[in-house]
Amino acid sequence: MQGASRDSLRGLREKLPTAGDLTRLSDELFAVVSTLGSRASLRRALSDPAASTVAKVHVVDQLLATRIDAASLDIMREAVSSRWSQSRDLVDALEEIAVDAALITAQTAGDLAAVEATWLRVVELRPDDEEADFAIEDLLVRQNEHARLAEHLQKRAERLSRFPERREMLRVVRLRRAAILEQRLGLLKQATEELERVAAEWPNNESALRYLGDLLERQGDFAHAVTVYRHLATLASDETSRCDLLVRAAEAARRAGDAERAEEIARGVEDQNGTWTPALAILAYLARERGDFATLEQTLVALAASPTEASDQRSDLLIDA
Repeated sequence: MQGASRDSLRGLREKLPTAGDLTRLSDELFAVVSTLGSRASLRRALSDPAASTVAKVHVVDQLLATRIDAASLDIMREAVSSRWSQSRDLVDALEEIAVDAALITAQTAGDLAAVEATWLRVVELRPDDEEADFAIEDLLVRQNEHARLAEHLQKRAERLSRFPERREMLRVVRLRRAAILEQRLGLLKQATEELERVAAEWPNNESALRYLGDLLERQGDFAHAVTVYRHLATLASDETSRCDLLVRAAEAARRAGDAERAEEIARGVEDQNGTWTPALAILAYLARERGDFATLEQTLVALAASPTEASDQRSDLLIDA
């Protein structure tokens, strides 16, 4: 809301008590919101700045005086007497007051379940309401309800997927859900599936890909991890990161039992950077495994010559060679 609507909403909030049981007020205002939401002509009539305040209050009295409590009627009279930038703002403001009343009731009673139920009702009414989503997530975290938090984040992701302009938030929600599944619930397979969804929609998101590669390795899916690390290497902004990622790919290939692929990747690193010790170490391991002692000797000598090796390690490597 902007301008006049924001000021009018502030005025309505000032009429609410700060504590107490406002259940009836909340329920009645939600009912009014539902009616106005489905009757555009009535909504426009009650928010029309050109119409007289007396006439609009009279309409409210005629429609609601015998149906709602005095406190609810007072809020409605104040609402139609206020100025709104657009007719929809009147409905949104009444909805916010209904939510505030429900929250005041629940907080007065110290009832976290009721607070959560109120925010869930808001989400049902306004699927893109971030404040409600954040409030629900905060409540679930405070209660250590991580399984329910993961479920809520899944539903939130489904809702966000309907709003193309919210794709960045969708990515954040899915990454958070993956972290909850893995770190709080120990559900590595489900966390991996969530990260794969992120990688499918954002194939160049490095944080998601690194997380995915790590989870794949921890589950023994080294063959899949190779593909992830090789793709990450193409995204690397510097030579050090690129080589490190390719070495991880080579090591994953070796652990997957694909010695040929591991050697191909490690050789590629060596061709670009002949002193890259981790790549040379993989090549030495592979040569030893297949009994290629000539290549092993050559690789150990290259390792010993690497400027990154300590002097005592160089001596051991030369003796081994």
